[in-house]
Amino acid sequence: MDQTTLVNRIMSRLGHPQVRVEVSEEDINGFVEEAMEKINPYLSESFFIQKPAESSINLKKEGVIGVVRVYATQSFQTSEADLLGIASEYTLITSGAISNRVVSQAEMNNLDALVERGFKFVDGILYLDDFSGEVVIECLKRMRYDDLIGEREKSWVQRYATALAKEKVGRIRSKVRIPNLPIELDGDALISEGTAEQEACRSELSAENYGFFFVTR
Repeated sequence: MDQTTLVNRIMSRLGHPQVRVEVSEEDINGFVEEAMEKINPYLSESFFIQKPAESSINLKKEGVIGVVRVYATQSFQTSEADLLGIASEYTLITSGAISNRVVSQAEMNNLDALVERGFKFVDGILYLDDFSGEVVIECLKRMRYDDLIGEREKSWVQRYATALAKEKVGRIRSKVRIPNLPIELDGDALISEGTAEQEACRSELSAENYGFFFVTR
């Protein structure tokens, strides 16, 4: 399901076209983008960038939202596929996920030599310690809705965007008052539903057992 289909589905859930809905498709697209902003830190798709080693490196143009590790290229020459293997192995070993495997000190020394930890990433800028030559940066990129492939994250975005839309429709309807007529709008109920559903979605992201989504291709 692409974003256009998602927008139509949300509009339908609000009652369109049977009833007049006080938000536009443009509004719904905005709610989807807001949902993506919320979930992006929990999405993970690594890619690698090679840059000259400087005290600060601007990664805003590359759409980087996080840096996992920085590798010293003078230590090795390898392909991106090999880098992914090194990154996965290092994570598994240091996290204890494969603690039952016998790892020699020499092997750990080799992995440590590849992975440089003296860096800080703030607002799209990577700050490095004393590096020389070039570095390979393992980055996380900003995802769009149409980049998502897992039903779990797509469902979260749909639910959060729908909740935002409910709240907005509710706030508009709650301002309408028609005295002396037997018409009761559901504005207050929609506000309550929308805000409660947003909180449930945020709690789902922050729950300790929820973790990260890993987007694979």
